[in-house]
Amino acid sequence: MVDEITEHPKEHSLSLNLLDPLPSKIYTGIQLDIRVAVSCSQACDLASSLLRLSDDNILSETKLEKEDDKYVGKFLAKAPDVPGTYNWQLIFPQQEIGGTVHQEARLPLLLTVLPHELSLNVWDVPLPVVIRQDFSFTVGAKCMAECNLKGDLIEVYDEGGNKLATGLIGDTPWPATKAVYFARLVAKAPAAEGVYTWTAKFIPSPASPHKEVSRNFSFRSSRPGEHTVRVEVVDKFTGKPIRRPYVFIKPYRAYGDDNGVASLVVPKGDHQVFISAPGYQEKTIELKVDGDVQIKEELIIAPTF
Repeated sequence: MVDEITEHPKEHSLSLNLLDPLPSKIYTGIQLDIRVAVSCSQACDLASSLLRLSDDNILSETKLEKEDDKYVGKFLAKAPDVPGTYNWQLIFPQQEIGGTVHQEARLPLLLTVLPHELSLNVWDVPLPVVIRQDFSFTVGAKCMAECNLKGDLIEVYDEGGNKLATGLIGDTPWPATKAVYFARLVAKAPAAEGVYTWTAKFIPSPASPHKEVSRNFSFRSSRPGEHTVRVEVVDKFTGKPIRRPYVFIKPYRAYGDDNGVASLVVPKGDHQVFISAPGYQEKTIELKVDGDVQIKEELIIAPTF
């Protein structure tokens, strides 16, 4: 009688390599597209063999697919919801393929997961705001992970913590930006003249990965303008108009047109007028306004050194 001899199949070793590096910044809850190439030391056909993505537990499993000369495993995984450092692994478990045992292989993945950083800004505030009148302005928010912030809430408070305006962020980013989402708000201006500092707050929805963020913004409120001041700005030596001059009658300001003419509507009273233009020396004059006024001012080219 001849004893039956059982041959153990020779074991082959495996190697795993990421096809694409993980993002340099991984934010909580984002989707991670993980692609890994698996190769056998003896160039075996690994199609349909098993590959796992794990932490302490199995997160996902997939079957390898042949792409050109590679055997590729693909995972679409969600980053953890809590910031921190995580040790994930890609695991090719030991398995028999074509009658040969293929050894287990692992590729560690170190994830540093960050909270969603969000910035807030305020613009389009009128200069100045007219006392007791409604005025509109824009509050924009951007997540560093470029999340769509549609439906999140913006609230605005005065110095005393009184809520003055609310609005929902829309679904369209600000023009020429990729992920600045914004809300247009309307508030009533203070009843007295002066400089005010209000606070805009981003209030995330309950399911949002973002935290509440606030941003202060300041503005000046003034009496409504009563009279038009028309300022024509020309070159002192040539007499030609200076294009787009800047005219400031605190707190009112305007840029002139291509003919060098700027118009502002200001209250009655004594004012200082500041006039400037690129390449010219600034000029300041005193002006009494008790009706509509037209003035013509000359600027001198600034010396160069």
